[in-house]
Amino acid sequence: MKTFTRVQLLVMAAAVFAAHKVSSLFATSDGQFFIHEDRAKLHARGNNPSLRIFEIDAEEVPAEKAASTTPPAAKPKGKVVKLPTSKILKLSVKKIKPALKEIETAEAIGLLIKEETDTQNRTGVIAALEARLDEINAVPETPETPETPESYNN
Repeated sequence: MKTFTRVQLLVMAAAVFAAHKVSSLFATSDGQFFIHEDRAKLHARGNNPSLRIFEIDAEEVPAEKAASTTPPAAKPKGKVVKLPTSKILKLSVKKIKPALKEIETAEAIGLLIKEETDTQNRTGVIAALEARLDEINAVPETPETPETPESYNN
């Protein structure tokens, strides 16, 4: 089963926020989004108990991405890359890191993450793409805290 990181889910969440005018969503690490937390928990329990659930607030999604009406396959605005994106993903991990500095939009990085995970799925490249996305968005990744029953807090 394909799993996604919180950073990848943040990129994917923009389309869900655009379609559903809500202030927060719940995403499972398999890429499914839910408006209600209980639905995310049911999905996680029913499909794979190891699925992680992430709460994503609309403020976490970059404004440019949330307001964008550009379809995913369209070319993002602004300076994207010197090399065509298809050529960037053909580079080695060592060579891809400097090339990513030329990418200035979260949309372009999101497209590269999706293409890489759908094709070669190299962990080093995905890590480099996520690091660049973090730099662009300046959204700190919050550590996951395990859910505990209310009785533990007393």
